[in-house]
Amino acid sequence: MEYNGWTNWETWDFKLWMDNNEYDHQIIIDQINTLDEPLNDVYNVNKLAKFLKGYADAYVEGVVEDANGSSFVHDIINNGMGAINFNEIAAYYLAGFEAEKEAIEDN
Repeated sequence: MEYNGWTNWETWDFKLWMDNNEYDHQIIIDQINTLDEPLNDVYNVNKLAKFLKGYADAYVEGVVEDANGSSFVHDIINNGMGAINFNEIAAYYLAGFEAEKEAIEDN
């Protein structure tokens, strides 16, 4: 079910947390800076989506470990992680980054 213009709540929530944490947001910007032009092509969207999923997986791994291997917690987290549309988030970041770059070049 769509939520605030995103595929679902899980996608919106992950994007919100990435944008509201300066450290996480800078890691994403640094990753975007490694991509070749044009930024918003399918290859780069998939590459950034894969990076975002890996980044989220690494974070969640630490949370699950702290939950002492509880199967309920693990199941809930995996369900939420599986619902995140990382390609949608990647496409959004790349389109915004491309537009910002073009605006700077136009000035």
